[in-house]
Amino acid sequence: MKIKDLFIIFLLLISASFFSCIHTTSSSTAVQSDGTSKNSISSAFAQNIVQIYDGDKNLGSGVAVSDGSLVLTAINYEYYSPGLLKVLVAGQGAFEAVIQAVDPRTSITLIKMQDITLPAAKLGDSSTIIPGQKVIVRSWVYNAATNNQDFQEEPGLVGDDVSEFQFPVNWQNPDMYQSPQPISGAVVFNESSEVIGIGGFTPGFMHLPLANVVKINTTKDLISGNTEQQPWYKGPILLYTLYPSDQGSSIQYDSEVPKNYQDVILAIENVINNVGIPVTENEPAKNIYQVKEGNTILIAVFARPVQLHNGEEVVATAKWIGFQRIGADNEFTRLYYGNITYVIDGEFNVNAVIPLPGRY
Repeated sequence: MKIKDLFIIFLLLISASFFSCIHTTSSSTAVQSDGTSKNSISSAFAQNIVQIYDGDKNLGSGVAVSDGSLVLTAINYEYYSPGLLKVLVAGQGAFEAVIQAVDPRTSITLIKMQDITLPAAKLGDSSTIIPGQKVIVRSWVYNAATNNQDFQEEPGLVGDDVSEFQFPVNWQNPDMYQSPQPISGAVVFNESSEVIGIGGFTPGFMHLPLANVVKINTTKDLISGNTEQQPWYKGPILLYTLYPSDQGSSIQYDSEVPKNYQDVILAIENVINNVGIPVTENEPAKNIYQVKEGNTILIAVFARPVQLHNGEEVVATAKWIGFQRIGADNEFTRLYYGNITYVIDGEFNVNAVIPLPGRY
């Protein structure tokens, strides 16, 4: 074979290698159930953005922070079954993890991984966020076509409704509506590759664009360990209203942290410290959605079980409680509670004034 022919073959090999690299860079990263990747990692960020599992149930993404053994994520405690978590790290496998702290106002959760330390992400200053600011959203999302979790990086713009806790993200890429959506724990970066927000969850509306991003500054109490002294630490993780009727129950969710959150949880705490007299019925409703008598039911879901007292002793524990309003004002006269998602364990007659969560 002539030297000229060898040179041509060499050029062809180099070209094939180059175009293979281009293809790898532009494709998303697929990860198998054991955490190993099917193809090479397309982004350095895929190394410290992980997947969170509760058994076989995917809870979303998360990002390594602090010393690299901690992960910041968002967990939907409405359906969470407490147990040992599993973290999938691309290219390295699955690792056990435990919950360290929860911010009940936002669902943001700090978990600690066992037997692994990752490069920690750099945190930015979310107080400087302005509408129209360019951001990048990075997360693991389920791809139905391949039945895998893919690593996605999508450009976005900060929307107009920037609040004390949260800010919305609007997609720059119109094709984003046809591709897998970021899920709980999606990580929002500024153009300096600093984390400025963590995607929370919007119950029942996961098909919508990422509209509920918790500001990173809100999470710093969790990361520093300064949580138990905070007045919101033991509050409900989720507050929403249920409207029972003969035609079935309708639900009103809102992703915003209530402006009067502190007043609501203080009123709830007063009730659960003295729940009143248990109710006995021949055919009680089996779950909260079957309740039809009366008006609005205020639902409070807790990340940690709460104890219900009768003023002297503990009479029950509950993961969720529902306060039913009978009159037109904020006087609530019935309390439902349970430990499995919205399955009613019992009822109490109560006499409580609880402000409905205020959004404005």
